[in-house]
Amino acid sequence: MAEIHTKISNYCSPGYLKNRGKLFGKIRNSYLAAPVTLPHLLPRMQLDPLISMTILDFRTQFEADELFRWEFQIDAVGNQDILAVENSVLWHTSGKGDEDIGVHFFERRVAKKNEPQDMVSLRRFETLLPKTPITYDGFILKIHWCIRVRVFLKSGKELAEEIPFRLTSPPKLEKASRPQLRVVSA
Repeated sequence: MAEIHTKISNYCSPGYLKNRGKLFGKIRNSYLAAPVTLPHLLPRMQLDPLISMTILDFRTQFEADELFRWEFQIDAVGNQDILAVENSVLWHTSGKGDEDIGVHFFERRVAKKNEPQDMVSLRRFETLLPKTPITYDGFILKIHWCIRVRVFLKSGKELAEEIPFRLTSPPKLEKASRPQLRVVSA
């Protein structure tokens, strides 16, 4: 079994630890009394699930009608602790007045009884981005795009992570200039 030990050096004296607050005081007392084995700490440690997300093109600006790809996975929690996972591509407004939201892509996966379902493994998605609304950063109104993953736990806790990106209109193609016709007399 792995053991956790502390080392008190000139930079980290018992007086320093004592003055760092209640949490360090409790840790200091238990660590200095005797080595603590890791399995005894695990039941008391509660880690929040970690939502790892990536935009696969590794950029933050995309054009309308472009293929948009992303992936996510959930760590530090087991399938048995998850009720549902929502994955979406959406836009929302901010600024003066009412706030609006529009969903471009949405998927909700729900854990089913007596049916094992993998809710935490890496999942990849893609969608064609719409033409409108494009990202707008005005004084009164702002339009933001993002991917959002929400995890609903059996404990009643809800976690969400977002990655913002910009949606722009494609560059306008200039009309090809028509060749000038000249009448040439023979």
